[in-house]
Amino acid sequence: MVDPAVHSKVKAPATTLMVLAVLGLLYSLFSILTSAFSGEANRQILEGLREALSQSGQELPPFVESLFNSASDIGVALAILNAAAWVFVLFGALRMRQLRSRSLCVAAAVLALAPTQCCCGLGIAVGIWALVVLNRTDVRQSFSES
Repeated sequence: MVDPAVHSKVKAPATTLMVLAVLGLLYSLFSILTSAFSGEANRQILEGLREALSQSGQELPPFVESLFNSASDIGVALAILNAAAWVFVLFGALRMRQLRSRSLCVAAAVLALAPTQCCCGLGIAVGIWALVVLNRTDVRQSFSES
């Protein structure tokens, strides 16, 4: 039987991680959409650069052209990876509320610390809070009992 005091210690950081993960997922979905539809804007910018450089007798370096052509694909791929990270954090937070899979919970809290995530300031604070709670002796013992 899990001590209700331990459950209450874990509940707040786990719930906050869940809220943060949902916000991160929404941001990732927005990033996927904006990156997917930025191809036309990138082409227009590239044309403007070509025109401006041709007026001064210069050419656009090939690497710049390839960068503009692949920017939306790279943005989509990074946003998908970011969404997957937030799904992992959400799953870890759910497990934390259930006092199950401590290693997974610790990994999710560490992932929330990543500065590449949305709301990184909040992620750092909540990730540290979750790690502190997860490393308390009574919480650690409750994970091994369940």
